[in-house]
Amino acid sequence: MYRDTHARPCDRREKFCAPHRLDDIVVDPKSAQAWYLLGASLVGAMEYKKVGDKMEVVVQPGTVEAYQKAVELDPSGPYGQQAKQGLEALQQIAPGIDTKIRTKKKS
Repeated sequence: MYRDTHARPCDRREKFCAPHRLDDIVVDPKSAQAWYLLGASLVGAMEYKKVGDKMEVVVQPGTVEAYQKAVELDPSGPYGQQAKQGLEALQQIAPGIDTKIRTKKKS
């Protein structure tokens, strides 16, 4: 399903080494399952950074594109549906996660 290749050298500081092109790691570019699994694995490599009272999500390059390709190849099938759910989840967390503790005002 995936090619065992290193499309570019990895920097020691990088957590995840993405190839220059997503097509470099998917053996069957017409496989919705491969694109969905690539997107899901990139979600697992997401990072978070604190900005003020929010935790911002740093989505790995290629995550959205992999999910979109899965939807394109399998719009009504199981992998396309799961990829749509993944895209919706990314949109929900894109503004950041509020970490401020809210307290109710006393009346």
